[in-house]
Amino acid sequence: LLTGVPLAMLLFQFVGAAALNRAHRRKGVFIACLLVCRLLYLGVAFLPFLLRERAPAAVLPMVILLLAVSAATHNFAIPFWFSWMADLIPRRVLNRVWGWRQRAMHLTWTVANLLVTWLLYRTAWPVTTVFPLLTALAVAAGVSDTLLFLGVIEPPNLTRAATRPWHDLAAPLRHPDFGRFVLFSCCWSFATMFAAAFMQFYVLKVLRVPMWQTAL
Repeated sequence: LLTGVPLAMLLFQFVGAAALNRAHRRKGVFIACLLVCRLLYLGVAFLPFLLRERAPAAVLPMVILLLAVSAATHNFAIPFWFSWMADLIPRRVLNRVWGWRQRAMHLTWTVANLLVTWLLYRTAWPVTTVFPLLTALAVAAGVSDTLLFLGVIEPPNLTRAATRPWHDLAAPLRHPDFGRFVLFSCCWSFATMFAAAFMQFYVLKVLRVPMWQTAL
């Protein structure tokens, strides 16, 4: 449930795309959803400390609920952000900008994971200390990142109130070239995400790999 429920919330991208066609503004929705998404992780990190004495049986259901709502708000906001950025980025540099973004994202992920690995290797702190600390730092970075968009201009959104969501959803599948890409992408994602639910549990509990090596 901890790994699967947030992934199931990917369906909210379709809900967000349908809502986008009827929204006149995107900036406020995106910022509000991202702030909620990231701030809810503080509950994931600290709520177990508040409930473990009073209601220990409620800890895991509450964590799963918070993760689900966080993932749902994040995925709902994604179509709003992509639509907004598509109106701002000139078409002549579109590929260059998205390529730069991919490099920046992967570099950030790599550095962050190496720092987490270093912290787990250098300290003997229990997970009940490390996880809240890292979560608080990550939430602070995530909220700061989101607030940077307050200064970004937003062109009016072109709405299409007469759209049919199911028709729009099936349109890429009917395209002879793009349909094959969607099929490949779905099969690849299914295989990797299905395995991901078992991977960390297997590495930690069966192979008994130390936490810092698992992070690396």
